[in-house]
Amino acid sequence: MSLKNKIEKIILNIIPILLMIGLIPIIWNDYILTLVYIVIISVSLYLKREKGDMIIFLFGFFAMILSEMVFISTGVEVFVRDTLFGLMPLWLPFLWGYGFVVINRGINILGFKNKKRPEACVGVMVFNKEGKILLGKRCGRHAPGEYSMPGGRIEYMESFKDSIEREVLEEAGIKIKDLKFLNVANINRYEYRHDVSVHFTALLDSGEPKTDSRERIKDWGWYDINNLPEPLFYPSKLVVESYKSGKNYYDQEKI
Repeated sequence: MSLKNKIEKIILNIIPILLMIGLIPIIWNDYILTLVYIVIISVSLYLKREKGDMIIFLFGFFAMILSEMVFISTGVEVFVRDTLFGLMPLWLPFLWGYGFVVINRGINILGFKNKKRPEACVGVMVFNKEGKILLGKRCGRHAPGEYSMPGGRIEYMESFKDSIEREVLEEAGIKIKDLKFLNVANINRYEYRHDVSVHFTALLDSGEPKTDSRERIKDWGWYDINNLPEPLFYPSKLVVESYKSGKNYYDQEKI
């Protein structure tokens, strides 16, 4: 996932928090505001609920109450609105509880957790009606200047099909069809990353490949599978070799 996509996902997660904060000076009745918060949080979790969200929410909810009680008792904080225990606003723990959920999601999106674990990735060899395959030149930190097929990391709770269709649309601006499994590869060729990648073949459905300056691949083009440009990105080499040989399993192998 590109940095732009990560930022967009973080912003989408923050929107309910911004809405809740924006309602504080508008709704002065704490009981009504608390009810509105419960509705916003319930709808947000219904639309997108990740593993551990409720535990994080409850931790933030009760941690907020206890910490604020300490701050208030020591005179660090004083609230004018004190509908909860005569100390703080009734809605405040709900705001903080969901705030913890958003912070945890942001950490997951940015990839600060599990740095030493393999990443799950997908890649796809797309054929046009002339039987040529789609390649673009990499321009990011990872293997710059090498020619690569579309692909990337699988997002949390995302299917192979959804992940591939998203990556192809984001990177090349096209839609695909007739997705078929090709191989699975355990790739630790690069010292700074370890990927477990599942590769597929597909046919061009609609659109023309175009470069998106926000993505890490540019100069898309269609190439004869027997006359490919060099240097070729290593995972893409595996895809081509697999397609020609019929081999569908690679475990830390070099070709």
